[in-house]
Amino acid sequence: MKQVLLLLAAGSIALSANAQSLPAGARLDNAGSDNSSYAQLPARMQTGMPSHKTTAGPTTRWYNYGNYFDTAVATIGGGTGRLFSYMMWNDTMTQVNYTSGVAHNTNVSCAQVLEPFYSGFNDAVLYPTSMNMSSTNAYVVDSLQIWGVYDFNVAKPLVKDTITVTITYGNGTTGSDIGYGYWAGSASASLLGHYGLSATDTLFTPTVQYDSVLNRGRGANLKTVRIVVDSSMWGDTLSNGLWAHAIAIPGGGLNVPAGNLVAVTETFRSGDASFTAHDSVYHSGNAYYNNFRPLLIAKVNSSGSPMFVTPYNRFDLNTGHFKQKLSGLTYIPYYGWTSGGGASSLQHVYMDVHVSCPTCSTVSVRPTVAQTIKEAVVFPVPAIGDVNIAYTFVKATDANITISNTAGSVVASKDIYNTTSGTTTLSVANLPAGIYNYTIATVGGDKRSGKIVVAH
Repeated sequence: MKQVLLLLAAGSIALSANAQSLPAGARLDNAGSDNSSYAQLPARMQTGMPSHKTTAGPTTRWYNYGNYFDTAVATIGGGTGRLFSYMMWNDTMTQVNYTSGVAHNTNVSCAQVLEPFYSGFNDAVLYPTSMNMSSTNAYVVDSLQIWGVYDFNVAKPLVKDTITVTITYGNGTTGSDIGYGYWAGSASASLLGHYGLSATDTLFTPTVQYDSVLNRGRGANLKTVRIVVDSSMWGDTLSNGLWAHAIAIPGGGLNVPAGNLVAVTETFRSGDASFTAHDSVYHSGNAYYNNFRPLLIAKVNSSGSPMFVTPYNRFDLNTGHFKQKLSGLTYIPYYGWTSGGGASSLQHVYMDVHVSCPTCSTVSVRPTVAQTIKEAVVFPVPAIGDVNIAYTFVKATDANITISNTAGSVVASKDIYNTTSGTTTLSVANLPAGIYNYTIATVGGDKRSGKIVVAH
């Protein structure tokens, strides 16, 4: 799979003070031998570490967005989760045999933003009795587990490579290590449309800072771990070719204030002094130079090809990020990646994050949700071209309104902000006649659903 980053028009993306516009022209590589269905993975989880679906008690938990993604996201509208490898190198001087031909690799790092208090992680069906975190809980990240494909040249047993992992936190405020960027306005209308949004909507994304000198994450609260990989660790490769490594965060862990997200970055540096510029790193499953390719998880169709049109969910800030070339100060969020000009497939870096939170409850204890939605009315019935959803809230709030078909796929979506009442109009002109469901979900967790009849 080769993907090209969407070239954004000038002024079409606005970012917070600690980020900048996104670059263009990047590639992802997936060698056929590296493809693996997500369903194959759990049986090969590294021994000695608990599954990310279990906990050691109500105050600790392993988080893996790849697990949630495969269970609750990839299956929406059909499709399944599939693992891919992300080709990256410590500079842009190596060539890769992509499915479209040989070309220089420009990928140098990747990142994943984790929002452990996202409501999907607190689903009682998916994660019963697991730790339940809210945005009011401070927490500590004490360890990580990274996953990838580590290819090595057995003829070079003395070569020592380095995998650098960084972790930091932020909440989008000015000066924070994690900022918030957004696409909005007519200049971004095409990109917004790919995610079911109009030019009057705003697509938000966390932004991760990049250190172009050290080729890694950047930030005031950054913690760094370097893993030296040599022939003594080659045996850590699992039976299916995957490589997993547990990491303890120095200093007892990263203390994260309430309401903050976490960003983890991964980079690789070859220690092979014999590398010649413009050489290929590997070809047809043979490694000429040792290389580490992190695992990604993406949504694919029945033939294994990535699926691109996926509705945007403004309440889910878990995002995969990638870095092209040794320049620029920001990683690229997946929303800016396209294939053929369409929406990006959702690609997340597959990793486990261990969190402790003494003040957290358990998922089985459902938090009380304030009843914010007072009334909801849909008209006309049936709807022909447009449908109107009128709402009244007890107090001013943010909310998301979606229309889904009977299979559960979201076919239209609209965000509303800081309002007590109003009417949202959504087009149903291109939808087949039939019965649809609408849902109003407030930022506080209150929901109201009902039926919509579409006739033409």
